Amino acid sequence: LEVDKKIIVVIDVKEYPIKPIAYKNRYYKRSQNSNHLMSLNEIANEHLKTINASWDYCIDERHGFSDISQENIDKFIQKIEMNLGQSFYDDPMTILRKYELIKGEQLTFGAYLLFTSNKSAITSFQIGRFKDNITIIDNIDIDTNVLDQVEAAIEFIKKHLMTEFVITGEPQRTVKYDYPLEAIRETVINMIVHRDYTDSGNSIIKIFDDRIEFFNPGKLFGDITIEKLQSGDYSSRARNRALARAFK
Repeated sequence: LEVDKKIIVVIDVKEYPIKPIAYKNRYYKRSQNSNHLMSLNEIANEHLKTINASWDYCIDERHGFSDISQENIDKFIQKIEMNLGQSFYDDPMTILRKYELIKGEQLTFGAYLLFTSNKSAITSFQIGRFKDNITIIDNIDIDTNVLDQVEAAIEFIKKHLMTEFVITGEPQRTVKYDYPLEAIRETVINMIVHRDYTDSGNSIIKIFDDRIEFFNPGKLFGDITIEKLQSGDYSSRARNRALARAFK
């Protein structure tokens, strides 16, 4: 009895640690049962993930130390000292190097966003009070550094929230807003920290009589989907790790 002999060839390809890998100078991703050409943004994000970095840790070739403010740096360091309950004895540049916000003699994108003294289109944050979808009662465009944006945004929102005064046993009455200010602050900070600053769109908040809408440019980060967010089946990852660390 003769049995047909077949030769089986096993090819073992070791996974390359730095991704993505090009095939004939093009980059592809697998989606369900088909291959799709990756966009430039997807290529860049995949590369940053595999070197355990993020966009805001990269060198900003367009801006230098003349574009940031020493006053903004000092305020940042004072906030860290207050929160940690200790004082730094290093000079400001050494502290920023420890936080990897400057590398050598160059700014990172994170340093520019945190300390810029310019009116910056990159950080543009628009907030409007709407009577309806097309009627704007009041608006503001906040194009400062991202640290100053937090208080400016919250103050504008507070100005347009409904309030009531609650009389308690304390000598001073308590102001109650129709939305918890803690939730507003958390949302605003998350918008700033997790925004996709490589996208040319603006962060936008729309305040209506019956709701507040928060919009950030860019897509959800990594493999997070709406379904995963709703189910809680996801791991928290920061798009901008330098900003996340600074705000923390």
